[in-house]
Amino acid sequence: MIDVLVCDAQPMFLDGLARAIRQDSELRLVAEAGDAPEALAAIRAHKPAVALVARELEDLSGDRLLAAVLRERIPTRVVLIDAQPEGSTWDVLGEGAAGLLSRRASPDAVRTAVRRVARGGIALGPEAQAAVAGEIRARRPRERPLLSRREQEVLELVGDGLSAPDIAARLQLATSTVRSHIQRLYDKLDATERAQLVRHAMRRKLLD
Repeated sequence: MIDVLVCDAQPMFLDGLARAIRQDSELRLVAEAGDAPEALAAIRAHKPAVALVARELEDLSGDRLLAAVLRERIPTRVVLIDAQPEGSTWDVLGEGAAGLLSRRASPDAVRTAVRRVARGGIALGPEAQAAVAGEIRARRPRERPLLSRREQEVLELVGDGLSAPDIAARLQLATSTVRSHIQRLYDKLDATERAQLVRHAMRRKLLD
């Protein structure tokens, strides 16, 4: 029997997770929590094999709950659930999560993930798998640089906090051209906003 905890601030999703676990005779739902403090208390008390935890929680995020579980060396393995997992897969796995699923995951996919994680594996939904594959491809040595000279210049100025018009003035380019370079940087580095772009660039040693 695999003991499972589920945590989600949205009652509809919490109920869906709970029902997915209850429908399997090999899984036992030991606790349902609507916020991270409640979930952490239940994890400490029951030490379930697997905890399914939404990342979007008030007061204490799913990521911080994961950090607390690891810090306290509780044996529970945490699978995070995200509305858009593709943008954060690499970071989440690096922080110690046992898996990452989309809110769109089916009940069967949830149950399969729980079993895999309970056996010591990693559970990734299709979106997260694609993100990991993209990251691996991006890290593979290339015959030519990932970024053009101009893209590297723009990236460095983005890292310095300059806006698109400021970068345009610095490089004597049209603002529209700079925005096109920034969009290509987002595409190449699998980012959706500036802070994430800088993090991904630093991880790949494209920025100091």
